[in-house]
Amino acid sequence: MKQLLILLVLACSTLVNAQIVAPFDSIKPVTTIGGGLDFDYAKPQKYTLGPIRVEGADNFDHQAIKLIAGLRQGEE
Repeated sequence: MKQLLILLVLACSTLVNAQIVAPFDSIKPVTTIGGGLDFDYAKPQKYTLGPIRVEGADNFDHQAIKLIAGLRQGEE
């Protein structure tokens, strides 16, 4: 019975920690990725895909990888 009570308390404590949410001020809406591109999630923009190059997949057909990924040059 005591072991069951300890297990119940541990289970409840993990659920309580899962409910903690970061304050809105700590969330940064601008994300910088490689190449110096900045993405601002508060002001979305549309981008057009340029040439798609597959690197490092020497044992696979590059055209098949592009087809499976569903990305095509010129798409928004």
